[in-house]
Amino acid sequence: MQEWLKAQMANGFKAFDGASLTGAIPVKESLINEMIASFLAHAGDPPAERPAIDPRLIARFIRTATVHAEPGVVTLHVDLRIGPPT
Repeated sequence: MQEWLKAQMANGFKAFDGASLTGAIPVKESLINEMIASFLAHAGDPPAERPAIDPRLIARFIRTATVHAEPGVVTLHVDLRIGPPT
């Protein structure tokens, strides 16, 4: 599956031209704290392998992204579109 995904990314997701995704991802405070604690605990470790997905290849499809914080949760709202802007 990773090879297929890499091939799609290398081709600029041409097979998905015109696709769009709009959504919200709520992240609870406890998960954010876990992530920060893990990062700090491993800050001196040697770098891990490169991630399977290079976020720079996905970032070009993001039209808008906003973060909204409320007590106990941070929500990422994102609008992602493949192909020309509509």
